[in-house]
Formats: sequence, structure tokens, C-alpha cells
Amino acid sequence: MDHCRKQSLRFGTQILTETINKVDFSTTPFKVFTDSKIVIANSIIVATSVVAKRLDFPGSGEGLRGFWNRGISACAVCDGAAPIFKNRPLEVIGGGDSAMEEATFPTKVLGGLKVKNVLSREISDLKVLGLFFAIGHKPATKFLDGQTKLDSGGYVVTKPRTTQTSVPGVFATGDVQDKKYR
Repeated sequence: MDHCRKQSLRFGTQILTETINKVDFSTTPFKVFTDSKIVIANSIIVATSVVAKRLDFPGSGEGLRGFWNRGISACAVCDGAAPIFKNRPLEVIGGGDSAMEEATFPTKVLGGLKVKNVLSREISDLKVLGLFFAIGHKPATKFLDGQTKLDSGGYVVTKPRTTQTSVPGVFATGDVQDKKYR
């Protein structure tokens, strides 16, 4: 990405680091809205990736009482290299390819989990130091507000073997439009 950034700067690109709240693709040039400014553009590349789905239960959130990023994560691949998790018991919640990938990379600090069997209602304790959610992803497309065609999962639909969306001049690439290979 550093090479891509340097190349774009060499060609005069102005790079802004902002969070986009909404867009207006109804007229050209397009408008991109952030908290502090409106950016006008003749073309747009949507490359916002995906966000990991989370489970909601007591202690799973952020802040003083939550273990998010302090033992609970959605990316064992990202966080698994932390020395604190080496040779420690961990848990991955999920199934399929995501869970298998996550399970092969250990990670962070927790104390344990209480697990409830949904059939028998039996509660048991698991002594683990890390927990990873591997229950899938959702594309970061909410800010588009339906202005481009999305599939049933919310991924941007592109013309086969291209990055062209349903709006001329708006393109999509990466995880936000590719749920199969990501």
C-alpha cells in the first residue's frame, strides 16, 4: 500500500484521511460527505472492506467492563502474534472457513468463558485466555445508502471481471465487492 500511495502522490493525488458518512451519486460530479468537509469527485473507488460480525453478550463489548481488544477479537491472524497468547488456551466461535483460519492462529488475554448449551441449558466454564469471533463479515457499505446496486448480503455488485458498479463513474474493489475470495 505504501507503493500505491507514493505512486498516487507522484501523479498529484490529494490524499485525505477522513471517515465518509454519506455520498451523493445522483449527479456528476459526485459528492462525498465527512464530518468536516464535502469532497467533489468525477469518479469514486469504493474499497471500504468488511467489518467482522460480533456476538453480543455481557463482557463482549468495549470499555471498562468489556474485553473487546483485551482478550476478545475477530482476527486471530492479526492479533495472534502477541506473545501473551503463545501456548495458551484459546477459543474460536464460528464455523466454516473463517473459523478454521482463525483457529490456526492463537491470541490475547481473558480469564475464561461461561458457555451455555442451548439444548440442555447446562452451563460450563472454559478456562481460556483469548476468544475470537469467526462468524462472518458484513461489508462496510451503509454509507452508500443504496445508491449502488448491492447483493442480498450488502456487498457492492460489479460487472463481471471489472470494478464497474451500477453507477457510471463509481467503482468497487476488494472485500467490499468480493465475498468469495476476500
